[in-house]
Amino acid sequence: MDTTTAIIQFIGIVLFSSAIPNDPGVHAILPRIDAAHAEHSLSYGDTKQETAVSDMGVEEHVAVLLYRGEDLLSRTGNWKTSSRPLKNKWQYVVLDGEHVQFLTNGQNAAPVVPGDLPRAIDPKSRCLLAAAKPVGFRGEFQGPAYKGAVGVVDIPFGRLSACNAKAQNQSDRVDTTLILNTEGVLVITAKKTTEPTAKTLVLDGDAVVYVANVPPHYLFTGIAQPATGDPHWEAYKTMLDTPCNDGPQGLTATQICDLSALSTAWKIAQASPPSTSLKILDSSCSNTQWP
Repeated sequence: MDTTTAIIQFIGIVLFSSAIPNDPGVHAILPRIDAAHAEHSLSYGDTKQETAVSDMGVEEHVAVLLYRGEDLLSRTGNWKTSSRPLKNKWQYVVLDGEHVQFLTNGQNAAPVVPGDLPRAIDPKSRCLLAAAKPVGFRGEFQGPAYKGAVGVVDIPFGRLSACNAKAQNQSDRVDTTLILNTEGVLVITAKKTTEPTAKTLVLDGDAVVYVANVPPHYLFTGIAQPATGDPHWEAYKTMLDTPCNDGPQGLTATQICDLSALSTAWKIAQASPPSTSLKILDSSCSNTQWP
């Protein structure tokens, strides 16, 4: 078997936790942030129309898995997608309530949620002190159903690390990378509770994959536009069972998201990255952790 390394990078509104009620293990939860009373803007052609406020009060987001077409070995199942291509010719599928796993033949250690990710709640804030009990998740963001999530990534193994995206001409953003030893092949499975079988993407073992929960206009254009509605981190507050006045705490990640030494595919990806990796988002769209 070949010794290969796949890299998964999480971008946008994604919450990591190893303390989800009713579902042990490490998970990355992407809250559903749909446009209120409107169809998703994946098909919009006029970028000026691509801003809509969700029921959360936050600009709508779309959750996708991005990968290079050259890395695709096979694809099965009825993945949700759009006819609208990305300018850089990366391919993508849209998440709509799936539970996602990354499977490999390689040996990988047990994951640990990075301690330098921003926190959805601050243990020292009055948000906790005013509560009769510790702040937890609302029921729709608890396992195993996660009815409020547009996607949940189960992470049973691999090395997680927080990194500073250093987005060009933007405020810094914290992403999370998952590094997997793959031994030649990376298999991505995704399944909704309403589906009898899982969908799959089979990629080269040194693939680079982006898991993104971002506004559609950023995904397709990479153009920064003033955010519509509340700051994006307000979406994290809607996941909690007790109101909290603070945004995510501690934007402390210092490692830069540059993993070129680990993967040939990453070097190629950096030469022609998805638009999400460079120009978009600020610290209000950083990944975070709970508690």
